[in-house]
Amino acid sequence: VFDPAGPPALREAAILFTSGSTGKPKGCVLPNEYFLEAGRWYAAEGGLCALAEDPAERMLTPLPIFHMNAMAYS
Repeated sequence: VFDPAGPPALREAAILFTSGSTGKPKGCVLPNEYFLEAGRWYAAEGGLCALAEDPAERMLTPLPIFHMNAMAYS
């Protein structure tokens, strides 16, 4: 259970529903820290996922928004 008055990093940021491949889909509550760590990891990769600023590049993902890659990484 997330406490809205708790530390900001531990507060609820998103709910990701599982695919239900082994049963009914379930909601997985993800805290802000999950997304912050994903961003820190990508930033530490040294440009592996960098986009050019001039001319401005865009990123397109074919994955549905409920997929973790589309939600937090791309």
